Amino acid sequence: MIPRDTVFHYTEWNPDGVRRRAYTGESQEIFLRDATRMTLSHLADAVLLCEQLSDAELDGVETPRLLNALAAALDAFDVSMRMVADEVSPGFFAEVLRPYFQEIQVGGEKYLGPAASHVPLFLIDLALWASDHSADHYTGFRQDSARYALPRWRALARAWEEAPSFTTRLDAALTAGRPGVADRFQATVEAFGVVMRTLIRFRGKHLTFARKTYTADTCAYEAGSGGGTVDFLQQILGLTRRVIPQ
Repeated sequence: MIPRDTVFHYTEWNPDGVRRRAYTGESQEIFLRDATRMTLSHLADAVLLCEQLSDAELDGVETPRLLNALAAALDAFDVSMRMVADEVSPGFFAEVLRPYFQEIQVGGEKYLGPAASHVPLFLIDLALWASDHSADHYTGFRQDSARYALPRWRALARAWEEAPSFTTRLDAALTAGRPGVADRFQATVEAFGVVMRTLIRFRGKHLTFARKTYTADTCAYEAGSGGGTVDFLQQILGLTRRVIPQ
């Protein structure tokens, strides 16, 4: 892994009690750390479900079940973001905590700090839609952010970048033109819609929090702790909305 603490070191691998490492020790920082740790455990479940979806028959009974389980795992991101919005003030993050995540140089390379935005949710995007329904700016962000992920997940990211997304596979099945095809895939389409709406809810809340944080009055940084701007978050939300089944 990179020669700097990542979001895994800061949250999931960071013990509680007297051995807990923190930048400020303030309650809002600890709350944000714990909320992020919750999403990492659910992301691990979501990645496994995406691996199973890559081999599942789209018109089988197993696929809607996997998609519904995936939506439940991703709902943790929406819950976490709602908790952060309630308990962590944008001013605290912008003025107190944000400087600790600023990039440093090690061996001539720049590395960002253990930001919550480096939780590799882009893995789920890749599996569901982003491998072939993305945009250049998001592709570059994913490839840079992959450096901060676990080695196994980095390998998955490389493989999924080259594979057809779930969206593409489902579109191909629906346009095959066989009689009754839409009826056979109805449960899958509905469950996939639930997954995408869950992602959209989270990204909407994340965007709202970022807009409150990165203002000229409160924050000296133009880019977020993971390297993206508020405009970039808006673009990713737009890309996600484009994929939702109609």
